[in-house]
Amino acid sequence: PKVTPVGRLRRFPVRIAAAAAAAVLVAAAAVGVVVSQQGGEAPPAVAAAVTQVFDAPDAHTSTVSTSNGGRLTVATSQDLGRMAVKTQGLPDPGSSHVYQMWAIHNGTPTSAGVIGDLRAGQAMAMPAAGTTVAITVEPSGGSEQPTTKPIVEMDPGQV
Repeated sequence: PKVTPVGRLRRFPVRIAAAAAAAVLVAAAAVGVVVSQQGGEAPPAVAAAVTQVFDAPDAHTSTVSTSNGGRLTVATSQDLGRMAVKTQGLPDPGSSHVYQMWAIHNGTPTSAGVIGDLRAGQAMAMPAAGTTVAITVEPSGGSEQPTTKPIVEMDPGQV
C-alpha cells in the first residue's frame, strides 16, 4: 500500500513526542544523580534519624560541654538501639575541617561518621557496653584514625 503524506504527518508528531519524553526523563535522572552525589538528600535523613532517637519514649538525654567552647545534646534509646547527638551548639570547624564521631572500644577507635551538617546532628547504633563515644576535629572528609585530641568523650551508658 502506498503511504500518503497525511499518514507521514500523523506518525511524525508521535515520534517527536516520544523523543521529547525520553529527553525529559534523561534530564530528570541526571539532576537526581547530581543532587544525590552532592548530598542534597543526606541532611534531612540524618536529621530524621536524630529526631527519632530524641523522640523515643525511652530516650535518655544529657547536655555536655566540649573543650572547644561548644555544647551538644546526647540522646540514647535502648528500645531503638540508637544514640544521637544534636550538634547545633558546636562552633563551626571552618571550611578545611569537620567533626568526626568515634566509637572507642578497648582503646581502638572506629569511625561512627563525619558530622557534615551541624544543624542535622548525627545518629549511630548504640555502642556496646564499655565503649566511649568521642568527637574530634579532623581534616575535611574525615580521617581513618583520630588526628586530634577529642573535644568531648562520653559513655553512652551514662546518658
